[in-house]
Amino acid sequence: MSALPIRSTTEKLSALIWDKDREGVATFVKELPAADLNLVFSRLESGDRSEMLEILDPVDASGLLLNLKELPPHGLLSMLAPETAAAILHELPSNVEADFIAGLKPGTAKRILQLLPQREVDAVRALTRYEPDVAGGLMATEILQYPESATVQHVVDDLRRKAAVYADYNVQYIYVTNEDQSLAGVLRVRDLLLSGGDTELRELMVQDTVTVNHLTPLQDISDLLDRHRYLGLPVVNDEGRLVGVVRRAAVEEAIAQRTARQFRLVQGIVGGEEVRTMPVALRSGRRLAWLSANIVLNVIAASV
Repeated sequence: MSALPIRSTTEKLSALIWDKDREGVATFVKELPAADLNLVFSRLESGDRSEMLEILDPVDASGLLLNLKELPPHGLLSMLAPETAAAILHELPSNVEADFIAGLKPGTAKRILQLLPQREVDAVRALTRYEPDVAGGLMATEILQYPESATVQHVVDDLRRKAAVYADYNVQYIYVTNEDQSLAGVLRVRDLLLSGGDTELRELMVQDTVTVNHLTPLQDISDLLDRHRYLGLPVVNDEGRLVGVVRRAAVEEAIAQRTARQFRLVQGIVGGEEVRTMPVALRSGRRLAWLSANIVLNVIAASV
């Protein structure tokens, strides 16, 4: 499918959307490489994009939004029925969910939040209070944590009983807490599964865990991950209580986005994302505003 010209591929997808062929659209999305799908989706008419997201299963739609490079996800969500938008957001990690909702207009965000579970609403409101370039703004709140007095059997039973809930968690570690919810240590899943059922977590956990404060800047987190081969770092508040986990992938993505913003600024793109669908006049105007000043400065530098 990817061998077809982009225009032909876009027309084929548009035809499937117009026919409301749910199965055909789902198969199309799964078979087309992510890079091609990203481009094809951006070439669709605005109405076709929203219709496609309405047709897709929320899991597939959330995956599509996660991989978009040229279109702002909050702009797409605002065109959907609140029920559809809420179902899609429900499938996303809490940090991504908070980022998307923060980009919506207050009225739209309120309608969508009313349809989400209270636990997610509380997490979103807590995360949106942070700046996006600190640990609190990057962390996910979906974590597995148990008291240090809990036994291996208790944890295993809980994992089985709530398997449907935990299936959406990107579990790397299990965190062990004290009575006051402060972080006591980290438990590897391997150690959990290979231990006796009556063993308490305090006997298995790794103490002296590397943590980051919820206000730690992005660059400091990146430097810390460069020194350690961790997949994620637990985030604690000022009282030492566990509040989330910031994953290496989230940090790397944030660094990449910051680099991209700096590159666009150097290129004279100062009004945000510049996409292929943006009118030429608007794109030129945005560049000219910055480039004019740059040219004047270059002339002065050359004169000196």
